[in-house]
Amino acid sequence: SGIDANGYVTITNNTGEGSYTVKAILNGVAYLTNTVVTRTYGNPPVNGSGGTTVYDTTFNSVSGTTHTAISDILTVKTGASGIIDFSGLLDTICNFGAPYGTFTVYGIWRWRVVGGSFADVSTEFMNSASAQVGNDGEGYPTSEWGSLNVSAQKTGLSASTNYEVQLFARRHTSTPAKSVHFSGQANAVGS
Repeated sequence: SGIDANGYVTITNNTGEGSYTVKAILNGVAYLTNTVVTRTYGNPPVNGSGGTTVYDTTFNSVSGTTHTAISDILTVKTGASGIIDFSGLLDTICNFGAPYGTFTVYGIWRWRVVGGSFADVSTEFMNSASAQVGNDGEGYPTSEWGSLNVSAQKTGLSASTNYEVQLFARRHTSTPAKSVHFSGQANAVGS
């Protein structure tokens, strides 16, 4: 592990998930953040039963309590079993500065026949850790990452058929007013 001349941090031998406190100074103001580092294993395997695998890695943010689409609409084809397995392992974060607080989010997968109306795959999932924004007591802003895991399965679908799926999220409460941002990967695998 180390920092190069450009300020880039290299972490070696990361065997799983870890947490590092990073201090950045911008225009004389120090910012502290606790950064979660997760080892990336790549895309999920393609199912061998004729289904397809789709994923998204760019997400919209949420600020209100109504479910908002955070992923693109993804088209996934079921295989012979008529099943879609969903996963979404996401980190959550808020921008530095006031208002301070803990920002809890919920996520849910929705599905539909191509061009139809969306329906929930399952009940919504609450984050296992909430994003937090605060002050370290010495006047420096702090930001803590949260974590959201949205995994579900939809069975009973027609075999070898295209369906549209999308990941939605919402905040637990809209106060204090702040947007929650997402990073990670959302997957849908047909089988």
